[in-house]
Amino acid sequence: MREIKFRAWNRKENCWANLNQLSDWGSAEITACIGMGNKEYPYQTFRIESDDIYEIMQFTGLKDKNGKEIYEGDIVIVSDYIEKVGLKTDVIFHNGMFMLRAANSLEFYRNNIRVIGNIYENKELLS
Repeated sequence: MREIKFRAWNRKENCWANLNQLSDWGSAEITACIGMGNKEYPYQTFRIESDDIYEIMQFTGLKDKNGKEIYEGDIVIVSDYIEKVGLKTDVIFHNGMFMLRAANSLEFYRNNIRVIGNIYENKELLS
């Protein structure tokens, strides 16, 4: 089972937010199952300020070829797969799964991709 983690981009301040600081604010909630079969603590709830300041991204459960965690919104480059060498794309959540926008399967390429940035701090990498 994969670890459930989130990160948050503060649109107003253009910086990463600390989810620990956000946990006691606002009324919007993200609830994720963290312990399948664990009856005592089956869910973890993150409370996020509800004024649309934060963009919440989830950890995919995968790491790139250098061991860096891959999140929604990360920009990756496919480096060692013959058909897609040098492809730069972002990681999205679509139809119930994490995927590469330009190549679909994140799982298939995961050993051949490297996180090079994210869509908030490094938009220019996708142009």
